[in-house]
Parts: sequence; structure tokens; C-alpha cells
Amino acid sequence: MAVAALISCNNTENKTPSTNTSDTIITKASGTDTPTPQGKVLENELKNFITVLTSKDPSKIKQLFTFPVSDSTLGFWDSMGNQLGHNNKGLVTEEMFSKNFDRIYKFWMGDNVAEFSVFLKKIQLDSLTEKKEISFEETYKKTQPCYKYYIAKIDNDTVSLSYGYYANSDFRNPNSDISECEFNIFWDFKFDGKKLIFIRQSAAG
Repeated sequence: MAVAALISCNNTENKTPSTNTSDTIITKASGTDTPTPQGKVLENELKNFITVLTSKDPSKIKQLFTFPVSDSTLGFWDSMGNQLGHNNKGLVTEEMFSKNFDRIYKFWMGDNVAEFSVFLKKIQLDSLTEKKEISFEETYKKTQPCYKYYIAKIDNDTVSLSYGYYANSDFRNPNSDISECEFNIFWDFKFDGKKLIFIRQSAAG
């Protein structure tokens, strides 16, 4: 699921935006409101979450999740290409997570964690509690089929982060299928003003 989505359109990664405005999509960004104390707590909680994920320490990382974890909550896959919990009523236990950690980290966390890290640098998350929604779209050439976006939302106590690629409607090439650009990665959390609690990570497209 997430792995398949993340390898889509990877040829658009790390492109240097053109400075020629006649050949670019204008970057759209929002979210420059004054940060609030609660917003700062949220930002720190998200940064701590990604710090733990990038630690590559299974004893720390497994504390981010409440086991057993449903396959619908996290798309972990086994060596046969099946969802890890498919033989356990769709549930991944702490023991299963630890046993398969190296594979989970390589095929699920690697790209996801890297994108999550970029997200934190692109979005002014400490203003989210005031702004309620913040978005950012990368500037790409019109000659590229895809462009990347980042969106952060907060609705009551639910924080949702999403990122991925949109198809570039200005792109014209009969030999390319821009539908391959359409995919999204979602991270959902609960936030009570003090603590961030992971809910699920999913993908679409």
C-alpha cells in the first residue's frame, strides 16, 4: 500500500524549481499566523514523533503504537508480500512487530519517515492550532507531470497530515500518464493540547 504509492512518480523527487515563471507552477503556501503556546506543543510533539521513528530503535518506536495494531491502521507487509497480520485476524502484535522490524523499517518506515521529515520543514506547524489548516505546494516546471503538496489540518482534537503528488494539469505529453502522479499519504493523530497520540497511517492512489 504505502510502499507502492511512494515509489510512484519518484522521478519528480528532488527537482530544482525553475526561476522562469513562464515555465513554472506558482507555489501556493499558507499558514503564517502567529504561533500559539499550544501550537508550539503540537509542533514539538510531532518533531518528537519523527525523532523516535528516525532513531531506528525498535524498543522506542514500538512505544508509539498501541498493540495489537490493525492492518487498517498501519500497512506492514511480510516477506511474502502479504499484510503482516493476515494470518492473525488482521492484527499485528508487539512480538510480530519486533520479529519483523528490519523489514518493516526498510519497506515501510524508510520512505515514509523521510517524507514526514520533509513535511515538518515545509509547514509552519506551530500556527496550526490557530490556522486550522495549512498547505504548501512545491513549485514545479510545467514540463513535469507531477508536483508535490503538503497539508496539515486540525479538527477539534484530531490532527491530520497528508502529502503526496498531484497531476500537473498544465503538463502536455501524449506518451505520459499523469494519473500515475495521483497518490496521497495520510497520518492521523489525537492531540489534547499536551500529548500527541498516533491513530493511523494510510495511503491512497
